[in-house]
Amino acid sequence: MNISDKIFIEINKKIFSKIDDFLDTNNIKKHEVLMVSDVNIWEKNHHLCPKNFENNFGNFLILENPKADDFNVQKIIKKSRNFKYIFGFGSGTINDLCKFSAHKINKKYFILISALSMNGYVSRNASIEINGHKKSLLATLPIAVFADLEILKNTPERLNKAGLADVLCFYSCNFDLNFAKEVFLYQINKEALKIQSKLINKFEKNYFNFSWQDEKFLKILFKMILNSGWAMTISESSAPASQSEHLLAHVLTMKYSNRIGYFFHGELISNTTINCLERQSKILETFPENLFEKIIENYFEEIFDKNIFYKLQNYFGAEIAAECWKELSLKKDYLQKNHKKILHNLQINNSKIYKSLRKNYFSKYNLIKIFEHFEINFSNIINEFDEFEMQEIIFFSKLIRNRITSLDIF
Repeated sequence: MNISDKIFIEINKKIFSKIDDFLDTNNIKKHEVLMVSDVNIWEKNHHLCPKNFENNFGNFLILENPKADDFNVQKIIKKSRNFKYIFGFGSGTINDLCKFSAHKINKKYFILISALSMNGYVSRNASIEINGHKKSLLATLPIAVFADLEILKNTPERLNKAGLADVLCFYSCNFDLNFAKEVFLYQINKEALKIQSKLINKFEKNYFNFSWQDEKFLKILFKMILNSGWAMTISESSAPASQSEHLLAHVLTMKYSNRIGYFFHGELISNTTINCLERQSKILETFPENLFEKIIENYFEEIFDKNIFYKLQNYFGAEIAAECWKELSLKKDYLQKNHKKILHNLQINNSKIYKSLRKNYFSKYNLIKIFEHFEINFSNIINEFDEFEMQEIIFFSKLIRNRITSLDIF
């Protein structure tokens, strides 16, 4: 199934007439639509919209510096009760809030994106904070996604850079998913990886020809972002675009929000992706030295530790620990049922596993070249934490989600 089979997609210089055409074609009356935006996004971009654009809709809700949490979800739900559609104008936070709210009250949703800042526009999940814990929750798919090239050019480059970094975490995700499949016998959705890899591999061969004001590049980045989101939709999980690099980012966000609050999500992901690619290379180094089996055995002892819940409580506090424990319990159940199979598979297929992981590894140095070309900062956040703090962050990253990644080993 292609994205265009389910969602109307349009990127254009004159997008507002295209929005009107879409509404007319689908018999959507503007008075049936609640428009939702963020005060900063609206102030930055409203001059690019037609005069009184927002007043043409049934109502206009503008949120002040919103977080993607239940508080703002309830605001949107309350405001949209008397409307059939929710129309978001924004990027990550607005998108998550609107599509999750639409799902909760069975409304249809469409979006005009304000930045290429993240990869969730056509994913059927939303990242929502529940009791201080970031969760990937079921949301509604948009019926349409619109992007205006003038708005995207007007976007601070820092936001679009964050989106490119978020998409290119594919390299870390690809290794982690194959690692979970080959070593831990997890089922993965190969089609979700294929959807992303074709365009990203083509981009990697040509990225040095592009710059941020290049319309062709903006269209390519838009497509890569949509492909990444669609991979999550067809796999019914955020897994194809969220692995070790996102687990690290989630722990940093939950534990140290006061120290990293200034950074956009994609900026944080650029740092954690480089960090995880380095750790993945260390996994490969253990195979020729015949250390990997012993590492896995030690891992099982660690993950079955009876004191893990108390460690989570001491680190995150009771509320976040309780949310983490729900996910970790599922992971532990799987490992307890399958640990003998996993060890046996490793003993008889060691060489095959190594070759598969080597094939799916992407060097951090190649990604650094891409980041340097587009002037994406990929090191300053991780460097703010000392060695002991990083050891704790890495340890707890394997305990917060029902997901096995390279962080479970290194």
